[in-house]
Amino acid sequence: MERPRAIGGSDAAVVLGISPWKTRYQLWRELVGESEPVAEENERLRWGKLLEEPVAREYAERTGRKIRRVNRTLVHPELPYVTGHLDRDVVRGDDPEKRILEVKTTDTWNRTEWGPSGSDEVPDHYLTQVQHYMALTGADICDVAVLVGGNDFRVLHVPRNDRLIGAMLERYVDFWERHVEAKVPPEVETLGDAKTRWPLHDPSKTVVATPDVLSLLRDLDNTRAAARAEEKRAEEILKQLYSLLEDAEAVVADDGKPLATFKSQNSTRVDMGALREAHADLVREFERKSTTRVLRITKAGKEKLSA
Repeated sequence: MERPRAIGGSDAAVVLGISPWKTRYQLWRELVGESEPVAEENERLRWGKLLEEPVAREYAERTGRKIRRVNRTLVHPELPYVTGHLDRDVVRGDDPEKRILEVKTTDTWNRTEWGPSGSDEVPDHYLTQVQHYMALTGADICDVAVLVGGNDFRVLHVPRNDRLIGAMLERYVDFWERHVEAKVPPEVETLGDAKTRWPLHDPSKTVVATPDVLSLLRDLDNTRAAARAEEKRAEEILKQLYSLLEDAEAVVADDGKPLATFKSQNSTRVDMGALREAHADLVREFERKSTTRVLRITKAGKEKLSA
């Protein structure tokens, strides 16, 4: 399914460069139609969806507030490419402040990223998401109901921050106009971004070795040499351990507690040579060609870098 051409709530942290899951370049490719969003469906996401309703109900029970679903896409009144989908709206009643509800589930090892119930301490990438929704709804507060580790329920109250919202909207406009509408990609942030943006080489193109390029090539060459030396050293150490431990299963302390184990383990692999020889047609049917760019420093390059 084609992604809506808009900046949604979960994209807020991406545009601001603080998302732990996606880069600005990845989002840009989705928005200009160069790639489809990755259809993530793992256990964590699956259970997050399944637990949304019971966590929302628990919020209603503990706070005494009524909630309702919002079955429509919210659109910013001035920026039509800024949209969002609320988890729940909170029925205002006698409350002088307009509230919305965001529902989250998280793993127990993330518990320190969330403050105690009653606080406003949520991870930064969720803070921008809820401010995004408050910008769309005019809400004064976003309550965040989070279930931590399956048994730690907290309700946090994040107040509207107009200064932050203003800064976010400015960044949205800049990203949209400079990159999405102009179809100019933002800077790459990761090696994965770079490999996606420049997957193939141009045989007609070269780059003159500037001091910056030479410095990076020297760093790369030294790092690779150090890695090879470390790998060789690790092999030598392992060889010595083989000689000392022989066929012993473990290294133990004086009290018999194991300090290291040295056990045999089985593995199974496909003998591709034999398979190709016996079933060449079948192998060809399932072969998939891939292209990877490899940076190799030439002999002339080595001489230049060592000069």
